[in-house]
Amino acid sequence: MDLSEIQSESDLTQELLSYLYIYEDGCLFNAIHRASNSRQFSRAGFTITIKNGNAKEYLMRKLNVNNKHYVEARVIWILHFGAIPYGFEVDHIDGDSLNNRIENLRLATRSSNMANMNTISNGNYLKGVYKRNSGKFSAQITCNGVKHHLGTFDSELEAGKAYLEAAVALHGDFAKIK
Repeated sequence: MDLSEIQSESDLTQELLSYLYIYEDGCLFNAIHRASNSRQFSRAGFTITIKNGNAKEYLMRKLNVNNKHYVEARVIWILHFGAIPYGFEVDHIDGDSLNNRIENLRLATRSSNMANMNTISNGNYLKGVYKRNSGKFSAQITCNGVKHHLGTFDSELEAGKAYLEAAVALHGDFAKIK
């Protein structure tokens, strides 16, 4: 198989990935010996740390195919189901970017995937809840890139309840309520 023809993720086929990797329990192993650091049956890829703006740092595994890096979760999805449709990304249901078990992966739009993100630290408040200078609490949620102000409340719990109701209504199964 000629790996020099790989130009983009759309060139990653199930046939090619089955030739290169063995999937077992959320991990990919090299099916063939390709280089000194990718011996046959050794764990494929490497772990990197990602810092995304104000979000917490998180770990992710990447693979190198013909000197191009690909996210392991995406490769596992393609290996099992074929090409990822345009406008979709692979989401980790439990929010753990290192848990690449196929049963923990699902397709999501960017908006849905963002709804499932772990909370960005905003102090000690519930997700989507912010304390105002007045001492009251505001709730807001973002859906499809649009921020929705849900109201101002006397307590953090009232604001959290408003966020929870909006998250379930707007994001369904992708709602992350912690």
